[in-house]
Amino acid sequence: MRARGFNKRIDIYQTTKVSDSFGGYTNDASLLASVWANISTINVSKGSSNITAFGVIDVNNSVIVTIRKRAIDIETMYIMYRGFKYTISSSPVNRNFEDSILQFIATKESLKDA
Repeated sequence: MRARGFNKRIDIYQTTKVSDSFGGYTNDASLLASVWANISTINVSKGSSNITAFGVIDVNNSVIVTIRKRAIDIETMYIMYRGFKYTISSSPVNRNFEDSILQFIATKESLKDA
């Protein structure tokens, strides 16, 4: 994919445990990176009808995110795009085995979860 294909800016966050100064821990989000990505909707008519195998229930709230390969492990993270939180639903896939592009499915959290 050419560089002009990565035209959306996303933020990659990781949830970490932070001391709450009362002897316990609380979860806090820390920004790991802001990267350029290609975001597309899931097209069910092109043979993606078995998308539920990736844990996707509603394709209307899910997107396919393509980014350049990074040295970080993004399986336990989430992304922010246009002010919405998207949880990563699938393991990142090394697209076409080129070792340069990762692709994964992210699902938008509903307003009651956010």
